[in-house]
Amino acid sequence: MQFIKGKPEQVQEENDLLLKEEGSLSFQKEGSTQIGKKFSVQALTRMSLCAALLCVSAFISIPLPFTTIPFTAQTIAIVLTGLLLTPKQAAGAVGVYLMMGACGLPVFSGGAGGLGKLFGPTGGFIFGFLLIAPLIAWLKGNRNQFWRQAAVSVLIGLPLLYLCGALWMMFSLKIPFLAALASGVLPFIPLDLLKCLLAALIAKALNQTVLRNSPLKS
Repeated sequence: MQFIKGKPEQVQEENDLLLKEEGSLSFQKEGSTQIGKKFSVQALTRMSLCAALLCVSAFISIPLPFTTIPFTAQTIAIVLTGLLLTPKQAAGAVGVYLMMGACGLPVFSGGAGGLGKLFGPTGGFIFGFLLIAPLIAWLKGNRNQFWRQAAVSVLIGLPLLYLCGALWMMFSLKIPFLAALASGVLPFIPLDLLKCLLAALIAKALNQTVLRNSPLKS
């Protein structure tokens, strides 16, 4: 650190300014180092891509006449998030997605956003993303096996997502649990099973190519 020589008052002001600038740079460097310790650049990139995928998949939405829940591509996106990331990374990606939607950005199904959508009748499915993505990431294993990834997604991730969504609908709409299952879960099971299998296929291919030389590190 260099100090300026000259008139006492001017010197003091200029030296104080130098100290502030150096302190600011030191703070920025420290903050950057702390982020770097938690996630690498590659991990942050994967998290950002998965959060973006969740946002884009919400726009692939088809309203259905028999339920308030539209058909979307988000099942594929959320399963892929779990299969491509570590548990911490998956939680971070979904957390960013939820914060974006809560702030009003149109990233929820049908291009909706805001707290009204987040805490509306279908909010349980949205909050369920925060539960199943890290869980899938934790249980998928490290061998990139299609059938294990598909089994974890279908037998654990999907039922938990359905449970969160149905319970939320039951309390939000004040309807019986079976009615919530009938309108918000049962009609979607066949297509959701196919989405999970497709997501497992895509994840296996990506892990074999793009991520082969980039080990997942939290």
